[in-house]
Amino acid sequence: MFSVVIPLYNKEKYILRAVESVLSQNFADFELIIVDDGSVDDSLEVIKSISDSRVRIIQQTNQGVGSARNKGMAEAKYDWIALLDADDAWSIDHLSELSKIISTFSSLGMVATKALKTNTNPPAIDDAKPGNIRLIDYFLEASKKRSLVCSSSVAISKKAFDNIGGFSDKKRGEDLEYWVKVALAYPVATSDKVTAYYFRGTGGITESKDESKKKRQHISSLKDISPQVNVILEKAIKNPDILKENGIRRYINRKVFNAVIAATLEENFSIAKGYAKLALPQPEPRFVFLKLYQRTPNLIFRKVKVGLALRRVKAEYSSYKTKKNG
Repeated sequence: MFSVVIPLYNKEKYILRAVESVLSQNFADFELIIVDDGSVDDSLEVIKSISDSRVRIIQQTNQGVGSARNKGMAEAKYDWIALLDADDAWSIDHLSELSKIISTFSSLGMVATKALKTNTNPPAIDDAKPGNIRLIDYFLEASKKRSLVCSSSVAISKKAFDNIGGFSDKKRGEDLEYWVKVALAYPVATSDKVTAYYFRGTGGITESKDESKKKRQHISSLKDISPQVNVILEKAIKNPDILKENGIRRYINRKVFNAVIAATLEENFSIAKGYAKLALPQPEPRFVFLKLYQRTPNLIFRKVKVGLALRRVKAEYSSYKTKKNG
C-alpha cells in the first residue's frame, strides 16, 4: 500500500538507521525506493549492502532533494507515498498509523503523524496509546503551529502527485511550498501520535550556516512575502474565493507577521512597515498588531527594544527560525 521514498545525498553515517527503521515496520505492505542523488561519500556502498527484496535503489546525478523525491515518487507503484529523509527515522508503527488515518477519511491528498525533534536516540514512546486522528484545515493549523507537517512524517497520495506534480528545485523551503500545493487541492488529515524522529546535528539544509545575510529590500507585493504565499495567490487567480477562507487569511498574515518581525529585529523599521501594510483584514490579534505597527513611530521601537514587548517578539522570531522546517 505504501511506496516509501528516501532521497539520499552524503548521509553514510545515518542512512542505515533510516532504512532499518523502514524495514522493521509492523505494516508489511510497502516498497522502499532510495534515490541516491549523486552522493560522493560511501552512502551508496552502505545501501548496496542491504539485502531485502523490498528495497530498490535509483541513482542520478546531483540535482537536489526536490528532484530526488520527485524521481522516487514517479517510480512509486502504490497509492500512497511515504517520505523519509536519509538522516531521520520512524518508530515501528509509523506506516500503520498512516494507514489508520487514510482508512478513516476519503479523498485525502496528504496525511501526517507527529515528528519529534531530537539530538540523541529517540525517547521511549507509549506505542499503545492511540493517536488523535482528525481532518484538519491545513492553513488554519499551520498559522498556529509551524511544524505541522514534517518531510519525514508525511505521506502523499499518488493521485495528488500525478495531478499536482512534484517538489520544486529550491534549495530551501521546497517542502513547505509543496504542502501548500497539496492542501489547496485536497483534504488533509493528521494524527498527533509521535511516529517519526527528526534528528538535529546531522548537517541538514536547515542547519546550514552558509546563509549570507542579504540586505532586505522593500516589498510592495504580497506574493513576494514567501513562496508559499505566492502559490496561494497564483491559485487565487482562478479561484478568488480561496482568499476569503479564514484559515488561508490567517496563514498569509502569519507570513506577513514573520517578515515584519525579522525586519524589526534588524531595525529596518520602514521596510517592516511596508510589509505590515500587506496584511489581509481579519478580526485577530496578529492583524491588529500589524495595523498598529504601521502607525508607531520608529523611535518607540528603538526605546522598547530591551523591554518586554520586543523580547516577546524576539522569542517568537527565534522559535520561527528554529522550527522553520515544519
